[in-house]
Amino acid sequence: MGIIIGFGYIADAFRVRREQLVLQQQKTEAELSALKSQINPHFLFNTLNTIYNEAAAAENDTVADLVQQLAGIMRFTLQESAKPFISIESELAFLDKYLTLQRARLPQRENIRLDIRTDYDGQPAQIAPLLLIPFVENAFQYGISVESPCFIKINLLIENQKLTLQIQNSISPKISHKKGHGVGINNVQQRLKLIYLNQHRLEIKEEKEAFKVQLSIEL
Repeated sequence: MGIIIGFGYIADAFRVRREQLVLQQQKTEAELSALKSQINPHFLFNTLNTIYNEAAAAENDTVADLVQQLAGIMRFTLQESAKPFISIESELAFLDKYLTLQRARLPQRENIRLDIRTDYDGQPAQIAPLLLIPFVENAFQYGISVESPCFIKINLLIENQKLTLQIQNSISPKISHKKGHGVGINNVQQRLKLIYLNQHRLEIKEEKEAFKVQLSIEL
């Protein structure tokens, strides 16, 4: 009898926890919907198109290209990211746009070293959107310093429907006293557990002068 009662308590606890998760998901979705309704995508895209036309008319190809990259990022975030899965090509294109903007904003200095490599065998594959960008964002946020020597190394390989991402970045002296990593990485760890249970491996190492990430996913 005691065992039955014990199982009943456990079942109730799981039920309450499940209901809490559902309510939290509904709250998050409502907040995202409210945010999207406040920012009219058509207005934003039209504004970017105006800036692009002005830059093109002034023959400023650099600004025109950056506006295009930013528009692509916004379009992906508002549209593609709402889907449960997207093509690996779409995710790679989004990542490339982000890296283009990051390269453009960084000053050309010898102390900043970027080594970014992407290899894709072209086999059709899908991936949950926005899984890779938190690790890349984290590298730029914590790894770049305009005063001290710094580096970011990114190696992304998609082969035989398996994705392998390796990232290493220096730790800027200004933030070396901070512990842990960004909120985005914590969130993506939870997504990986939910979406790719037993289909992924993630290793994160925070050393004295470098932060390392190695992720593999069976797509």
